Amino acid sequence: MNCSLSTEVSKESKKALSDAIKENKSLIGCNILGYKIGMKSQDRQAVDAQITEITDENNLTLKDVAEVLKNYYENPNIKYYQMRYLVIISSDIKD
Repeated sequence: MNCSLSTEVSKESKKALSDAIKENKSLIGCNILGYKIGMKSQDRQAVDAQITEITDENNLTLKDVAEVLKNYYENPNIKYYQMRYLVIISSDIKD
């Protein structure tokens, strides 16, 4: 397997990624608002707690991936970091 993490990312790709992130944030905001309309206060609090829990877990996973990538750039031992990355993503980011 030939992996290269040093490939230059084009400006077009960066813009497309930025646009996709903005669109996803808007969609997430609409979905959350849709769930909250007409809910009782206790139900809204439960939904907020679930969203916070999932977001926190996803952030930890993303931090783990960032740490693996940082370590790879500092010490490129591809076999070790491929295995570490696979372990992290095998736990899946929650939806």
